[in-house]
Amino acid sequence: MACTSEPRRRERAYGTVATISAPDNVELRRYLQWWEGLLRFRQGRAALSRAAYHEALALDEPKIDAATLRSIHYNLVEVELALGNLAAAGRELGAAIAQIPPAG
Repeated sequence: MACTSEPRRRERAYGTVATISAPDNVELRRYLQWWEGLLRFRQGRAALSRAAYHEALALDEPKIDAATLRSIHYNLVEVELALGNLAAAGRELGAAIAQIPPAG
């Protein structure tokens, strides 16, 4: 059984990493925003989760690889569904599918 302080411990760890990370390391900041989106969603804070994922998408240099981009959009599908926004979930699903490499 998980300790009740586990979410707090994860939140402190995230805050520590975010504080000590190099501000000019865009790729690290992107992954930290991705992690924050995941953490907020698991806390039941879907609106904050959506904001974190959109911040990760806004960090466009260096370019986001297709697998990471697809993952963020799939996560946003789940967030938008939790918020009851079916149209936005559909757009995010379309964006995720667009990142699937062609077969062959």
